[in-house]
Amino acid sequence: MHRLAYSFGWDGSEVVPPGSSLIEVDLIEQPDGTLLRLTHTGLPNAEQCAGHAEGWAHYLGRLAEVAAGREPGPDPWHGRD
Repeated sequence: MHRLAYSFGWDGSEVVPPGSSLIEVDLIEQPDGTLLRLTHTGLPNAEQCAGHAEGWAHYLGRLAEVAAGREPGPDPWHGRD
């Protein structure tokens, strides 16, 4: 297993300022590939947890498409705040 850990936050944000949360990415060897396990901790409330869960699901889904050799197409969230 390989683990990467990063502090996270948004510049100028009072709700999730830089360095206020932690993202851990584990890459775990599996017989048929690699399992990516992402854990995001330290978010201040349920609203932020839900919003980040939605974002992670969106972008990890796109990453899975690319990893499988498929084109995910234009990102419908491009330019979204």
